[in-house]
Order: sequence, then structure tokens, then C-alpha cells
Amino acid sequence: MISPVFTTVIIPVYNDRKRFERCLAALCEQTYPRDKFEIVIIDDGSTDGLEGAVRPYLDGPGLDIKYFYQENKGPAAARNLGIKHSRGNILVFIDSDCLPRENWLEEMLKGYDSEKTAGVGGVIEARPTDSKVSRYCAYVRMNRNPKTDAGGIVYLITGNASFRRDCLIAAGGFDEHFDFPGGEDPELCYRLKQKGHIFQFNHNAIVYNSHKQSLTDLWRTYFNYGRGEGFLAFKKILESNPVPGTRHRRWFYLLVAMIKILLMSMASFKTLLRFIKIPFYALYYYGKGLDISDSLRYAVYDYPRCLAWRAGYLTGRFGGLGEK
Repeated sequence: MISPVFTTVIIPVYNDRKRFERCLAALCEQTYPRDKFEIVIIDDGSTDGLEGAVRPYLDGPGLDIKYFYQENKGPAAARNLGIKHSRGNILVFIDSDCLPRENWLEEMLKGYDSEKTAGVGGVIEARPTDSKVSRYCAYVRMNRNPKTDAGGIVYLITGNASFRRDCLIAAGGFDEHFDFPGGEDPELCYRLKQKGHIFQFNHNAIVYNSHKQSLTDLWRTYFNYGRGEGFLAFKKILESNPVPGTRHRRWFYLLVAMIKILLMSMASFKTLLRFIKIPFYALYYYGKGLDISDSLRYAVYDYPRCLAWRAGYLTGRFGGLGEK
């Protein structure tokens, strides 16, 4: 792709004023030409005075910055509203708690040489704080790189990702059934890949994130990740096994699918083995050079991370029965 191309940066924000202010300030220092990008801020029902923090920027730094407010609907709906008000050919997404490098936007626009490329992702680099949980997230490289399989990149993480606008429009945007932060990225990318698109990754497109500050934050985050993947798994089951007939027959087939899911989950030897292995991870961490206290602590933290994901996954699969 020939640069510079006009681009829209979309930031969904919910009650995260302090970190958002740092993110916005960093976006104003990007090396990309100022007349070649706009910033669209979507306030997802914040109650912490976010609009007041944005106001000086609307009249200030010579950038095209727009602010929109909606009642709290979740990040998927917020991003869709950003897409609606965007003008860029490439739409770049960043989370309000991320801090981009100066050349981040410039790097995010690389990788679109092939027409099959629907999106390009970048690195979410850990920026650990004094919190032990934050340092743990940094050590396990939480969200640093995208998930891959034999077919390449499975999905991009929208804390640091860009997409062709026309691809997003054709796919129908983000699924607003995901009214929680987690799962909307894989689901969107699943639909894009179904259309024959691929994704690229640029290791030089870097944002920094301090990740989770408490075990409660860690639990909530991995619960939502699991919930999102469970919801997507349920959606794939319905797509591969269409439910025929009347409304009553539909619920009969859904009940059969739910029973199958439950039996599969109960029989998951892989899950059982994971829980059995967790105590031995203390030795693994110690062998990697951590001291004994951090080795034990990180092994303990592995439990809620694994449990939360599994609980969320089951919730997402069964919760997929509900329709909005």
C-alpha cells in the first residue's frame, strides 16, 4: 500500500479517563502526517468526566479529533459507532489503556500489499507496574502476540490492530451480542476469514499496556476471554448443524447441542491435565530464573487464570442459546 493513506484511529473508552488521557497525548505525537489521520473517540457511557478531558483536544493540537457519546453498550457497539463516523480507508483500533510508540501509526499501515489482507496487528508490550499481578501478566506475555494455527493468524487483538474499512463494512462490523470486552475480536476475524481474507502482523507496531492490577481484574478478563470463545464455538456449531423445523423443533436441537457440549466439557482430559500440571509450574518458573517466592506466586496465579477462562467458556457456550 502506498503511504500516506488517510486513516481513522478509533478509541472506545469506558470510565478510564486517566489512562485515556495518556493514550490521546501519545497519539498527538505520532510521526504520521497530521493531515492524513483523524481520531474518533467513542465514550461508552462513562461517568468519570471523560468529555471534560477530551474538550481541550477538540480545539487544540491541530488534529482532526471527534468525540461521540453513547449509553453503555460495550466495546463492540462502541467500535461500530466509530466505524460509522470514520472517513479513513484503514481503520486503526487501540484501547484506552494502551500507550503507542511515536511511530506506531506509521507501522500499523504497513502490510496491506495484498488485496487478501483484511487487517494488520501489532505487539501489545507489557509495561509492568508495582502490582504483582501486573508483573505476572508481563511474564506470561499476556496478549503480546496474536493466536496462530496452521492457516496463519487466527485473529487480531483490537487493542492494537488495523483493518480495511471496506472489509469491516462488508462483514457487518463487530457483533454487538458481545456487550463485554472479550470475544468480539475473534468473532469478527472468523467472519473475515470465512470470506477468504488473511491477516498480517508487524512486530514494529508497538503499544504498551500495564495489564491487570489485581486478581479480580485478572479473573474478569480471562472469564470474558473464555466467554467470548465459548460463544463463538456455539455459533460455529449452529452454522455447521443448521436447526430445522418449527420453533419447538429448534429448541429440541439446541437442547441436544447443549448436552453434547456438556459431555465434551466433562470429558476434556486436556483440561483436567492442565489443572494437575499447574502446581509443577512453580518448578518451571524457578527453572526460568525466578526466585522461589515469585515462582510459587505465579503458579498460584495460574489457577484463577485457567479457572476463569474455563468458567467463561462454558458460560459462553450455554449463554449462546440466548438471542438479543
